Parts: sequence; structure tokens; C-alpha cells
Amino acid sequence: MKKYKVFVFIGEAGSGKDLIVSHLALTFPEIFHKMVSYTTRPKRSNEIDGEAYHFVTIDKFKQLDMLEQNCFNYWYYGTPVDCLVEDKINIGVLNPSGAIALSQREDLDVTIFRLKVRPQTRLIRQLSREVEPNIEEIFRRYHTDEKDFEKLYFNYISFDNNDYAELQKIIEAVRKIALDKMG
Repeated sequence: MKKYKVFVFIGEAGSGKDLIVSHLALTFPEIFHKMVSYTTRPKRSNEIDGEAYHFVTIDKFKQLDMLEQNCFNYWYYGTPVDCLVEDKINIGVLNPSGAIALSQREDLDVTIFRLKVRPQTRLIRQLSREVEPNIEEIFRRYHTDEKDFEKLYFNYISFDNNDYAELQKIIEAVRKIALDKMG
């Protein structure tokens, strides 16, 4: 059975997951294919439909065939089966439970990357990504992340992502791992 190759990026809000996935997909399109998840939550002011997420109604979401899905804060999130391609490394951002769900599928060869960042850096990044940041939402994400990342009982490759130099090292390391995976 041929397996789809999937790289999953997990990390707390503000750890740089979306930036890294977008950069890899844009810089190395011959290697990486970006998986775009679906959600029923409202679009944030800085988001574009079809980039990080496809924003859909609950009825539309329930019609989709998903690789993994979950409900958080009354909003549904999921990765559709039809987002995968065979000839590239499929890359995307998930939470730990989504990463576990994908890694348990027999039709996928999953590598999980865990991004870590200092709390101060996370806060600065979260405050600067929107014109009028919602402080309550930032605190909610912070507390949710504390629970989600307290204990991870699965294998992953860990990277620190606190500055530009670390970001460059991550991108190069992930590219090399992808080239090895592709043979």
C-alpha cells in the first residue's frame, strides 16, 4: 500500500506554525503541498479564506470526508481527505489530538514537528498579528495550550523558534528531512 507522506506542525499559539508551513509551501513547491483545513469558526481580521482555513457552515462541514476532525470551543475543525497529493510531502498545522489521529492512519506516513517558543515571544507575536487583538482570546489560547502541550505521549521532532536564526535552521532541517523521505 502506497502511503501519503505528511508533515504535521504542532505548537502553542504564536510558535510560528503557520509561517513555517506557508514558507515551505511557497519556497519549495516542488517538495511541499500545503493541506488547508476546514473550520466553522468565524474568520479573524487577518485571515484569508483558503489560506490557513476554508471557512464553512456546520452543514457544509458535516458533508466533508475528513482525515481527522475535532470540536473546540463550539467550532469544528478538520482536515479533508481530498487535500492530499501523492507526489509531494503534504504539510499542515494541527493540534496534538489531530496529529495523533493522522499518525494512527495506515494510509499515511506522518512526521510530527513540535515548535517551542518562549512565553514572551508568543505574547508579542499574538499581539502583533491583528490590528485590535482580543486579549481575552489570547489568554484563552494560552490556557488551552498549557493543557494541550502539558504531556505529549507520541514521537515528534522538536525545534525552538524564538528568532529569525532559529526559523532559518528549522526551514533547512525540515527541507532536508523531506528530501530524505522522498528518496
